[in-house]
Amino acid sequence: MSLHLTRSIAAIFFPFLLQAQVSSVKLIVHVPPPQGRPVFVAGQFNGWKAADSIYMMKKENDSTYSLVVPVYKHVKYQYKYASGGWDRVELALNDSGIKNRSFVCTSNKTKIRDTVAKWDTPKPQQALSPQMLRIKAMKDSLMAGLQPKLNEMQLLLREYILNLLQENNDDAIILWVNEVINNMPEKVSEYKKGKKALMGLFAGEVKKLSKGKADMKTVNKLLAENLNK
Repeated sequence: MSLHLTRSIAAIFFPFLLQAQVSSVKLIVHVPPPQGRPVFVAGQFNGWKAADSIYMMKKENDSTYSLVVPVYKHVKYQYKYASGGWDRVELALNDSGIKNRSFVCTSNKTKIRDTVAKWDTPKPQQALSPQMLRIKAMKDSLMAGLQPKLNEMQLLLREYILNLLQENNDDAIILWVNEVINNMPEKVSEYKKGKKALMGLFAGEVKKLSKGKADMKTVNKLLAENLNK
């Protein structure tokens, strides 16, 4: 799929998106402690991509995580939580699967509180037959070719949504701050060990990500709140 084709597809859908109002939803989830792995949310807002670093939730305490997600008002979204990939998706207490969660954003500053009963655990993999190994190799090869363009399409759509949010909107800045922090775990660790000068690096990355649109006073405030917990 060429870049031209990707942009052509976007050009078809974006006029419809222009008619929708952009807002955001804050998802707050309580998980079974102790939670030794990161928590992600995946759904129709990110193409059901599991373990997506952009949708890795912020740890509030040992059993509570949160994330602000940009969405369109009056559109129904389905989603689920996972502690990694789909092999660690949320389950009911009796180990059965659960239906997709859903929400419709009808106002600004919407908050949704959920509770995860337990996580699935990866099952031991059985040895594959030679035929299945060939099929898997063909599938992996096909996906390897498609995935970069799918990622490009998703990032293009996400950038479009964020641009529709007002640049001084705290929700948009929170998304940029979270993305920078999630993508720089080693630098975050160094900062918390005393290298406070790294604050300038984090702020610069947020400014770059927002293409200079984010209010830097708000950026520094949100960075300090997140990094000094």
